[in-house]
Amino acid sequence: YHIVEMRWCELSQLYLPVGNDTKKRFKATKNATQAVNGTATVTFQTEEWDIGAAFASNGWTPGRGLVELRAQVTISNAVAGELYRIAIQKDGTDIATARAHGGLSGALSVSVTATDQPTSSSVYTVIAVTTASRTITDAASATWFEGRQL
Repeated sequence: YHIVEMRWCELSQLYLPVGNDTKKRFKATKNATQAVNGTATVTFQTEEWDIGAAFASNGWTPGRGLVELRAQVTISNAVAGELYRIAIQKDGTDIATARAHGGLSGALSVSVTATDQPTSSSVYTVIAVTTASRTITDAASATWFEGRQL
């Protein structure tokens, strides 16, 4: 018999073999509100996990290999009719963007996903763009950034 121990991976939502997975992956969340008026890099204070130690200073540097990235940003004081945008950037250039108009005043979440091929030094970050002074919520379940090598 050949027995393989498996472990549940929250990011991929799959069971993975224990000890055989060397691909980098991370999830970072907020634990402090952040003011935005115009364009701002979203800051993440908490690393839920960082396999491969490639997440630091609000950016992920996975090295070479195809990657998948996902982010969600929640504006706690969105206003009806205003346009909000978030983007995943590679080395300061948007590679994926999502927009949403405030439907009602209150909280508004915007999510974006990207698949990309980085160089050995590419750094991925998240930006938020507002047209007036707004606040990104500090709830870890509402504002997060995650990625994995494929």
